[in-house]
Amino acid sequence: MPEMNFPEFFYSIWTNVTMYMLLSGLNITTWGIIHPYIMDRSVSANTIKDYMIGILIMFTFLAIAYTICLYA
Repeated sequence: MPEMNFPEFFYSIWTNVTMYMLLSGLNITTWGIIHPYIMDRSVSANTIKDYMIGILIMFTFLAIAYTICLYA
């Protein structure tokens, strides 16, 4: 493994954590959308709104980590 300076190390950890959070959030929320649709053939608008907000928050954290690494 090559030597990494602190910003690269921080970015790699931050990216891994963010991606795992994003994937787990997508998995849980997708189940929250698919399961009611299978059972009731309807999904509430709040569920879809929360799903989209969660995705935007995760990508925002990823962009912040990238910016910190870029300008550090």
